[in-house]
Amino acid sequence: MREWPQGRAQSVDSRDADLKVLQYAQPTDQAPRVASLAQTLPYTAAPVRRSESSEIQITEALRSVGKYSTEDELNCGGCGYESCRDFANALIARNAERMMCATYTRKLAQKKANATAQKNAVCRGNVDEQLKIIELQRKTFCASSLKM
Repeated sequence: MREWPQGRAQSVDSRDADLKVLQYAQPTDQAPRVASLAQTLPYTAAPVRRSESSEIQITEALRSVGKYSTEDELNCGGCGYESCRDFANALIARNAERMMCATYTRKLAQKKANATAQKNAVCRGNVDEQLKIIELQRKTFCASSLKM
């Protein structure tokens, strides 16, 4: 057995196997076994046609994502488009979905969270020494849940 630089002993058989792996990994002058990227098919990009939508269509598309005024148009770019109006054009052309709008998605998530919180709310209130209810938070929900 021979001592290798890492400090571990290695048998002759495993050393020969390591040598074969290294020889296999060495570059050769032979043609490569797998096609290289240079051998791919040529690609020519076709220009993208953009259709301009009417102002009414753009306004309706913006309203569908909760943008009712120019102040609502944040132009944040979260959807991947430069402006909310570009996003609206993509919505009309069906190249985008409403959920791509970050503000729309956030508002929708908040709405769903609020609805879930209302259904899963816990009654909280104050009682006196005789355990009579003095005050309740969310009276309508708690009052209906207290009926038996």
